[in-house]
Amino acid sequence: RILVEGDPGSGKSTLQKRFALEWGLNTHGDHCGPCCVHLFDLVVSLQAKHLATEASIGEVICSHLLGDAHPSSSIVEALIKTKRILLQVDAFDESKGSNNQLKDIIHRKRLEGAIVLVTSRPGYLRKHMEKFDSTFTIKGYNKDQRRNHISKFASQRNRPLKEFESLMEMTEGALDDLSRNPLNLTLLCLLQMEGEIKMTNQAELYACIHEFILRKASERLRLDIPVIEETLIRPLARLSFDAYERGDAVLQAEEFERVSCNAESILEVGYLTKETTCSRLQERHSYNFPHRTFIEYLSAIHLHQEAKTRKQWIERLKTETVFMQHKVVASFLFSLI
Repeated sequence: RILVEGDPGSGKSTLQKRFALEWGLNTHGDHCGPCCVHLFDLVVSLQAKHLATEASIGEVICSHLLGDAHPSSSIVEALIKTKRILLQVDAFDESKGSNNQLKDIIHRKRLEGAIVLVTSRPGYLRKHMEKFDSTFTIKGYNKDQRRNHISKFASQRNRPLKEFESLMEMTEGALDDLSRNPLNLTLLCLLQMEGEIKMTNQAELYACIHEFILRKASERLRLDIPVIEETLIRPLARLSFDAYERGDAVLQAEEFERVSCNAESILEVGYLTKETTCSRLQERHSYNFPHRTFIEYLSAIHLHQEAKTRKQWIERLKTETVFMQHKVVASFLFSLI
């Protein structure tokens, strides 16, 4: 059992996607070390919330990975018990409820022979640490990795590298700490393209990104920013808070009806991407956030706007354990207040 912890945006999910991609594209060879992903017969990647169910692991895999045309769950169950499996479980911190099935897997009561890699934000698995054979913490970029990230960003955006010199040369201070995080660094690069960067913490960074998104939306939609905030951001913030409360990062098309707002109009703001799937000849639309921290920032906006909901929510933060689970939203909210 392996645990990988890291702050929001540090690359935990990307690490698991890289393992799955490497397993799918290549085979074991001289380029591999003594222990590599190609030694597994199967690499299965699931979200922790998918396991928060009474369904068997075979049923979970069929439901979330194989679509409509899949073998029976019993066949899948038998397969994963007889093959060498790497089970990757992402975002333990986003799993709501007891999630007994995942805890049984961590405790080796299920899938005893599988290698299980779990990712989480820090602090969520304190009670289960002794069950992990290895634990790792993603600390963020070093100086060379940061420069490489910025170089790739500049290349993809067709911008001169010298435009980002101030980011590349940081060696100390608040911005240096922020830029060690891959997601934060990408956001800093976006803001650098707009002009000088002036912020000292993550809350200020996301406030600047929010203003950036509002400006771009105002230009595209030809609407004043206050109009966008009231007619589009306000309902989106409410839906974001609802999604955050249920541990989700996706909005379904029908949810927009609850806030009397058109999904396509909110899509134009820039916070969401649209995904279309076809199942049994039916087309279904869902709307995804690029990262959980955007849901958390919009949730904080909703709490800031709704005094009664804010009071009830803050009441829940009395214990350290609960506060740690919601500290990102809390930090965003307190900065807005």
